[in-house]
Amino acid sequence: INRYQISINKENIDFGVISYGFCYTEDITIMNTSEIPLRYHLRVPSDSTEEFRMVPATACILPHGKQKVSVEITSRTVTKYEEKLAIDIECVGESLLTVPLLAQCQAPKVITETTLLDYGKCYRRHPYSQYVKIKNESRIPAIYELVQQDDLSQGLAVWHAKPMSGQLSALGETTIEVQLRTERLGGVNLPLFIRAKGSEDKPLEVTVAAHSRGPLLSFNTGDAPIPVVERSASQLRQ
Repeated sequence: INRYQISINKENIDFGVISYGFCYTEDITIMNTSEIPLRYHLRVPSDSTEEFRMVPATACILPHGKQKVSVEITSRTVTKYEEKLAIDIECVGESLLTVPLLAQCQAPKVITETTLLDYGKCYRRHPYSQYVKIKNESRIPAIYELVQQDDLSQGLAVWHAKPMSGQLSALGETTIEVQLRTERLGGVNLPLFIRAKGSEDKPLEVTVAAHSRGPLLSFNTGDAPIPVVERSASQLRQ
């Protein structure tokens, strides 16, 4: 067989600018110009991390037939791709035809205008909610996630975010609910970190602040109520 018995309708497969963690697809058509059926297999020889996927990667093309193939890339590296798609023909040979694969993966820039979540006075072990708005300043989509709270800070207060991760469209924004439950009495200051996947920038930091209080006790002697007194757990045990 010579290289003119199979052909592809594109000189290269260029995905352009892509975003970290998202799947992008380009379609090609493989043509069998020979007089016999050919079974092909597609591969990217240098793709050790399986960022490229071809559907169908293997098929039989009848004489003078065609096969449409979807070539997908899901980048897990912020880099410039200059790879090759190789076509092997069963019982004939490997890499009988190669096509350049091109892409430029970038990390989106995610920001927040919220640097402080102030819950004010909170009753111990009762849930309270505040909200953080994050924005994608890039023209490519973003995947964001909140960094899990460390075990040490959970002794002071525990926060839960809804959702903990998600996607932002290009130039899009979203709001995250952060629910706080204090565990100790007194002032609370905790960091909350949000990061965009693939970005080498430091995670966004939001301070979670609250004043945790115990039960409010009051007594009535019949003449006039005694002013409300807030007692700490240690004082109540005395």
